[in-house]
Amino acid sequence: MVKIAARHLVSLLVVTLILGALIVNLNRPQADPRQKALNEWLQLSFLHADDPADRVLLKEMLDYFEPGKEAAHRQLVEDLAAESKRRRLEMARGGTEKKVLDAQTAGHILYMFLMFTLIFICALLISYYGALTLGTLRFIYQRQQKPSAFRRWLTALRARPDHWQAETAWVYARSLLKPGVIIVGRFFAYAVLFSPAYVLAYSFKSRFDSDMFLFVILLGVISNGMLITYTHKFYTFLDSESRKGFVDLARVKQMHDSYAFNKKNGISRKQLLHWNKRFPGHVLGVIYENAHYQYTQTLKEQAAYLISSLIITEMALNVQGHLSYSMLQYLYYGDYAPVALIVLCLFWLVKLTELVVDLVAFRRDKKLGYN
Repeated sequence: MVKIAARHLVSLLVVTLILGALIVNLNRPQADPRQKALNEWLQLSFLHADDPADRVLLKEMLDYFEPGKEAAHRQLVEDLAAESKRRRLEMARGGTEKKVLDAQTAGHILYMFLMFTLIFICALLISYYGALTLGTLRFIYQRQQKPSAFRRWLTALRARPDHWQAETAWVYARSLLKPGVIIVGRFFAYAVLFSPAYVLAYSFKSRFDSDMFLFVILLGVISNGMLITYTHKFYTFLDSESRKGFVDLARVKQMHDSYAFNKKNGISRKQLLHWNKRFPGHVLGVIYENAHYQYTQTLKEQAAYLISSLIITEMALNVQGHLSYSMLQYLYYGDYAPVALIVLCLFWLVKLTELVVDLVAFRRDKKLGYN
């Protein structure tokens, strides 16, 4: 356990020192010796540095009166355009200087990071439970070997009556309706689960403010392929474990192997919905435990995927007052010290999640006698 913690803490320390030094350097005010000259040029009433035509005219004039300094003139024009743009951005933000990383700004960033962490923890727990539950449910349906809804719909379509009457037409339509609804429902479910977050979000809302805690959690779980990807991953573990020899040994020991719901030798739906799923006396219990053992390490990958998804979601929706949108604003205005602090906070979140997963896996292995 000490080795596991030390490995993660060393990487945390190294990255923290590097980013900390970068933050200090970026937060240090730097005097630009060209600033005075740029101010003099920008104070000229007849020069509009934002106008491409004025910039071309200025460069040609300088080249004419000072030949041989074309490179310096081109750089001056570019600096004037950049400085003019910076001033316009500062005016749009309501300030005149870059935002320094003082105690107030750092406190605001840490508060937003705390809210981001709460969103991340809630979304991770929900997606973890959803992946295990839906993956197990898909495995059970696969073992029941029932025909798909599309096959049932085709079978019902071919079984049209020879003589059409009101009663037979209603029975025929009803036989088509149920699998048809399932097919349409699955189509829309997959469309939602594979859609980017901003597509789903703008389908329901047109404006996004700071009161978006639950909505961002929901989008983080169901969008960007998050839930469906790890549902399939857990199903793959279940399917792989079901082909191993210990399953046959479990059947020899008279363990139940019926996958029918709520039958004497089958599976209870209540067991499927539990947080800690147990299937005592059933082959699925052994398969699930082994698949869950392998899935634990996948949580590190799932957590990193979820953090990326939440960052993209908050940026794409321009959610006011949230961490990712604020980072986008800092980047837009050229305030790189706050951006470095946000990156450091996100790195801490990723590494601490990996540390927790490794420690949980270590405790479980120790309990099973593997260490």
